[in-house]
Amino acid sequence: MRLAGKVTTVTGGASGIGEAMVRRLRAEGAEVVLADVDEALGAAVAADCATFVRHDVADESSWQHLMGDVVQRHGGLEVLMNDAGIISDPSIERPALTSWNRVLAVNVTGRMLGCRSAAP
Repeated sequence: MRLAGKVTTVTGGASGIGEAMVRRLRAEGAEVVLADVDEALGAAVAADCATFVRHDVADESSWQHLMGDVVQRHGGLEVLMNDAGIISDPSIERPALTSWNRVLAVNVTGRMLGCRSAAP
């Protein structure tokens, strides 16, 4: 129970490493907000261990909504696990520019927006 009472948010928490983080943080006593674009998976994972908020890490207004929700429900945020990430076509010869730009928006810009939004 090392994180008892700590308010945490996990982006990309609906599956993979993010889901594992959600479950581990909860096992350690944290209050967990699971943030993900996948509403069905996010709500299913959150049902037994977290609060779910639909969230797109690449969208600045989505970060404002998420942080406002966390502050309203929990009074603030102590830990951000900025885990959301995506992959596209693995071949550099094939990806469409729109796919490539979405990867950069989620994997790079999303990280910056998360740090900037959570820091205060």
